Amino acid sequence: MSQIKSNEQLDAAINSATTASELREAMLATLQNQGIIFRSRDDQFNNRLLQPSEPAPAVALPASPSTCVRTIYPAGNNRFEIYGASEVELDEKERQIRSMFA
Repeated sequence: MSQIKSNEQLDAAINSATTASELREAMLATLQNQGIIFRSRDDQFNNRLLQPSEPAPAVALPASPSTCVRTIYPAGNNRFEIYGASEVELDEKERQIRSMFA
């Protein structure tokens, strides 16, 4: 499970517990009330995290201003985005991809 950031309500719920089962129930109930997890009715251990605590980092493409990009559809709805250092390199990659579908 991803790390969940602490907050005042969660800290208060955890500090009020005196046994391990109370601690677990207080923590899960507070997280459910905050909309962070979903608790299944059929299994007390089937909890789902609804939102990550931190947004996923953006994926950076290995492209620079001098990189050439081309999108091709070699067959049907098959879509390929190819990247290369030059148009000649893109032509070669496109030829190889199209030969797979010939």
